[in-house]
Amino acid sequence: MPPEVETEVLVQLLAQVQAGEAVAFPATDNATLRDATVQQAYCALMKAATPDRSLVQGVAALMECQTQTNLLAERLSRWMAEVAGAARQPPATELPSNAPEPLRELQIVWQESTVREERLRGWLEKKIVTFAPSLSALLGPLLAARLIGAAGSLARLARMPGSTIQTLGAEKALFAHLGGGGPPPKHGLLLAHSLVRNALRQQRGKLARQLAAKVAIAARLDCYGGEPQGAELLAALQNGDC
Repeated sequence: MPPEVETEVLVQLLAQVQAGEAVAFPATDNATLRDATVQQAYCALMKAATPDRSLVQGVAALMECQTQTNLLAERLSRWMAEVAGAARQPPATELPSNAPEPLRELQIVWQESTVREERLRGWLEKKIVTFAPSLSALLGPLLAARLIGAAGSLARLARMPGSTIQTLGAEKALFAHLGGGGPPPKHGLLLAHSLVRNALRQQRGKLARQLAAKVAIAARLDCYGGEPQGAELLAALQNGDC
């Protein structure tokens, strides 16, 4: 089959596959079938490869790095205390001359993990400010990235109502409440925002609800190409103009 004919057949088959139509492939034309399948998979990957996919993975990686760093610091502190015969030591404390070699290696691993975490945090902050400027100005870069990560994508976050955004990150408490085992959660990740965190306990639920409503607006602005208004949304929240 001439190349131009193969290309025409491939295009026709691909169009049928994308339209969900039944396709009658020649039983012996395995090469055409393979090419059409590869092309279809490539198109699907390109559609799925949005910038926030990388951000979501970056947020997950940062959380894992933080967990690893904290676990290493805890183990290092305990081990150093045993060697020194004293109270627990900060992980950055200079080791005594009699410290075992594995302990020295563990301290190096902890230091490397700390540096890796800082680099990843810096990368996330730089990317999220460009990708979601309104959310970044309203929440701060890291909290904005974590919220997008919890939602799964910026598009999903933009489609969520404020009530759902308010409890993102509090899924365990929500499921416990639905199962009759506890009160409904008043906030999730939004507790990390200074306006909510620094408020009186009895006011946190109200402030988290107001902040979630602003987040919904900011997410839609960022998702659908609106003019960044994160600073204005934050000012309105701080002034009680909700």
